[in-house]
Amino acid sequence: QDTQANILVRGEATDAETLERIDAAEAEAGETDSAVILSRGGADTESPIGTMQSVADRNESFNETFTDADTTGDGIPDENIEEVYDELYDVAPDEAANVIYRTDDGEYEALLLTVSVRGSAATADVTSEMRAVAGGIDDDGSHETRSAIATGGPIVNEVIQGQLFDTVIQSLLVTLVTVFAFLGGIYRLQHGSAILGVITLL
Repeated sequence: QDTQANILVRGEATDAETLERIDAAEAEAGETDSAVILSRGGADTESPIGTMQSVADRNESFNETFTDADTTGDGIPDENIEEVYDELYDVAPDEAANVIYRTDDGEYEALLLTVSVRGSAATADVTSEMRAVAGGIDDDGSHETRSAIATGGPIVNEVIQGQLFDTVIQSLLVTLVTVFAFLGGIYRLQHGSAILGVITLL
């Protein structure tokens, strides 16, 4: 059964560059092995851009606002983005809330890109690929103003598995060190040689 990975983008939510990066990230997701690919091509995603385009197709008023904000004609608003979000929330509040986070004060703080991934894909592969996709959105530098974090069920599971594995390894190491020390001490007292205790354990 297919599942989902999410890329949460925080900061610069009303900046045109952010939307351009999300658009590029959707295309990159379509090149991954773990993403579900649609019959028409491209990854199966839900994003602010796709949602705005979908609402524009069926709502004449929003279509006008959306088209006016897209001065380059590439299907991505590049000016008056806050006003576009405002009207999207007015005409399709539930759909808007799924991809654009608006605070109680009306500020837009975060965007969400959701990628459908194959249920058979290894969680390690999903995690590495979606983190790479998120990396294309994230500001990489000392003056970071937007961040992108890959999350979702498969990624959380991979992180938990990794932490459990690390915990098990640490516990085994502690146990081994304790046993070595204990046997070494016993054999030193009884036979005058701690090495015999280590050899016995091995």
